[in-house]
Amino acid sequence: MNPEKNDAREWAGCFFGRPLHPVAEFAQTDAMRMEREGWGWARANLSPEMPDEEWLKKALAEHKRRGLTALCLRGPNGGTLLHVVAGTGNAEKVRLLMDWVDVDARNINQQSALSIAIEKNHLECVQALSERCDLSAKTAACGGTVLHDAARLGHAEIVQFLAGLPESSGIHALDQDGGTPLHWAASRGNVECARILMEKYDAGLEDEGGMSALIWAAVNDHVSVLSLVMKAHPGRKSVKAGASAAMFAIQNNALKSLALLLPENDWSAKKTRPGRGQGDDIFDAVAKSAFATGVSLGDRAYSEMSALVEMHAPLAAGRAAVAKHGAKTFPLLHARIEAADLAQTLANGKGVDPAQAEVAQAKAKKASPRL
Repeated sequence: MNPEKNDAREWAGCFFGRPLHPVAEFAQTDAMRMEREGWGWARANLSPEMPDEEWLKKALAEHKRRGLTALCLRGPNGGTLLHVVAGTGNAEKVRLLMDWVDVDARNINQQSALSIAIEKNHLECVQALSERCDLSAKTAACGGTVLHDAARLGHAEIVQFLAGLPESSGIHALDQDGGTPLHWAASRGNVECARILMEKYDAGLEDEGGMSALIWAAVNDHVSVLSLVMKAHPGRKSVKAGASAAMFAIQNNALKSLALLLPENDWSAKKTRPGRGQGDDIFDAVAKSAFATGVSLGDRAYSEMSALVEMHAPLAAGRAAVAKHGAKTFPLLHARIEAADLAQTLANGKGVDPAQAEVAQAKAKKASPRL
């Protein structure tokens, strides 16, 4: 339906010469027939030039005169007239219909009128519908409440309104994976929504997969949200998964996030393997990233990722990594270690083979611009 036209009048036209939703077509009740007759009267007797709200008021008055107290017909997509009006953004007509239609009814796509108003970013319709709708109901889009949907879509004004509703409304329930609306805002890179939601939700809360808002932002390389969350929350690794946020970034090739996380990385973090104790550390993640994706050590993305880790790694941890994976896997780290060993030897006043010193200095010079 064209939102520039009288949507109620067009809605009435759905029931004349066009098939109904199957339920309405094959299981019509007396109330359905009366409703169709009421819409027919409205189309025949009310001027199409009449303002939308006035047209709808008179049409509803005619339905009431006929003894109807509710509208039960569904359109071709299984939605009610309230779905249509919520999608066009007319809050006044939404309020007119809320006494006539099941506000929580869903169309064939499992969307309620409130879900549609949120999708279309119609704040006033959302405010009106939230007075009657079941705000604890799970949506089809993300398995959470409509607040999760608004955060996912990045509609900050709607998020601000819904986040301010009381706990008793049920809108702050976790989604099917144990996630908050903040998780969704972070995963989609919606900075303003994340800023609003951080006042309501614990930024360190992890979902069932051990993912916090910080980690969701990191794996999707949303550095603006990541920076915001890092300022508010000290945690840099998953309590449930054991892995650091930098390790998650590596697994998802999120280079910008990796660069932001490495200066504060927990280099002792190891991924937890249920029932088998600790598993991979960050160096294992780098080595396996190249293997798992089938790239060579010369691949640009892998080289950048490896170089970032090698530049920031503490030498103590780096020595163990080079010993385990070899100097060819971590050449910059190996060069740093050789340069550090040479410097320590010279500081101790011990003699150094000139040829060996020249090689070590060359490697150190090669590595130093990237440190």
